[in-house]
Amino acid sequence: MQTLEPNWLKLVKKGDQTAFQKLYEYYQPRVFRLAIKYTKNEMDAEDVVQEVFATVYKQVKNFREESSFDTWLYRITVNAALMKLRARRKEEHISIEDNPDQVDQCFSQGRVPSVGDALRYIKTTELPLNQAQWKEFIEELVRAGEEMGKARWEAFALSVIQGMSEKEVTTKLRIGLNALKSRVHRGRKFLKKRMKKYQFN
Repeated sequence: MQTLEPNWLKLVKKGDQTAFQKLYEYYQPRVFRLAIKYTKNEMDAEDVVQEVFATVYKQVKNFREESSFDTWLYRITVNAALMKLRARRKEEHISIEDNPDQVDQCFSQGRVPSVGDALRYIKTTELPLNQAQWKEFIEELVRAGEEMGKARWEAFALSVIQGMSEKEVTTKLRIGLNALKSRVHRGRKFLKKRMKKYQFN
C-alpha cells in the first residue's frame, strides 16, 4: 500500500515533484470515490480528480494546516464535484421553445452540441407522442445522454445525429478509428436499451 513520508507535506509545499506525485498516487483513489459519489459518472469524476489536484498544486503553499490535509482536500473535492454538476446541468438544460437552429450553429462553429441541442434533430412528427409524452421523452433522453458520458456522447452526436464521416469525427475528436467505432457502438447500444419504451432508433 502506498504510504507518505513523514515530511511529505513540507516537500510538496517546496515544489518537490516526486513528493507531489506520491501525494497524487496516495490520495487519487479516495478523491475519485468521493467525486463519483456526487457525479455518478466516471468521466466527470475523472475530470474532477484532475481539477482537484491542479488546485492542490497551485494552492498547497497557502495551506495553513489549521485543519488536517484530508479535510482540506475533502472540501476541494466536494466543491469541484458540485461545480462540475452545475456546469453539466447548465450544458444539458433544454427548452423546446429555444431557437431550433442552435444545434446547426453549434456544429458549424466546430463545437459538439449538448444533449438538449442535439434533440432538435429529432422531428416530433416521427414519434407518436403527445405534448406531455414528448416532454417526458426529452427529459429521459437528456438523463440517458448524461449517463452515457461526454466522450461517448460526442462521438455518437457527431457520427449519428450530425452524420459526419468517420474521418471528420476522428479528426475533430483526435481519436483513432477503433476508438470512435467503439464509442458509437456503445452509445447506440446504451440508448437503444434505455429508450426501448419509445422504440428509439
